[in-house]
Amino acid sequence: MIINFLKNYKNIILLIFIGIFIVFVIKMCNKSDEINRLSGNYYALSDTVEYYKTQSGKNASKSKDLSISMYELRNTNNKEFDRLNSVINDLKLKNKNVNQVSTSTSIIHVSDYITLNDTIFDNDTIYRYKSGKFTDPWTILTLNVYDNNKVKFDLVTNDTIDIITSKQKVGSFRFINIFKKRPTVFVSNAVMTRPGATATVKTIRINN
Repeated sequence: MIINFLKNYKNIILLIFIGIFIVFVIKMCNKSDEINRLSGNYYALSDTVEYYKTQSGKNASKSKDLSISMYELRNTNNKEFDRLNSVINDLKLKNKNVNQVSTSTSIIHVSDYITLNDTIFDNDTIYRYKSGKFTDPWTILTLNVYDNNKVKFDLVTNDTIDIITSKQKVGSFRFINIFKKRPTVFVSNAVMTRPGATATVKTIRINN
């Protein structure tokens, strides 16, 4: 009876087994991706920002990216996540439309000398003050120093931050584990055009 049943429904049984196999493969792939994501996040959280020099001598930084779900971003008790959530809420963005959040912190240090010149401005009353100006391709600074020890200044500064994202294997290669897949993380490299300036970028990828 069982043999006759198998003969009559062998095509259906074969399709069922194929379907089960496909579901099993998909689940294993998803599990592997999840393990890779968690491993990458572990390295990203435990690693520090790396500062280095580009070939042309500019300051640059490199940091590993986090990969999380929007649910994790919204529900994890973390001060930085809370701050990012407030920014997303302030922009009135829907969760499904957010796919990446980047935070950039830049440090600009300029040190130089300014020559002060005597100036007289006559408009019914005579004002005496010293004025100075400093300029470079990224900065315009003007100073007016008055007799009452007040300093009026006007500062305009600009720069360009280039952020390049690439993939990177984490962990060291070992011949004994040649067939073991190493976790892959995304790395954000940030560089500014201004010499001496440093930018640090931390990127969070959202898996909706």
